[in-house]
Amino acid sequence: MAFSIDSLEIQNGLHVCILYSTKQLSDSDRNEIGDRIRISANGMILHVGTSSPYNDTAKLRQAYLDAKLACGVGIYNA
Repeated sequence: MAFSIDSLEIQNGLHVCILYSTKQLSDSDRNEIGDRIRISANGMILHVGTSSPYNDTAKLRQAYLDAKLACGVGIYNA
């Protein structure tokens, strides 16, 4: 595994996962992330958005806003 994940519930029902990796993720890594999300969802319907990678923790807010926007675009333009 080339990554680690922190998961936070920032409000009731809204979870944020922060993924840390020192290298570019492989297809296998991305599949493992998807599998973890599906398993932890326990049958719930999820809306997922991602951001571009950032190398600076000061960019966490921007990463969150990017992912939130991506999630919203998927919901409203599906």
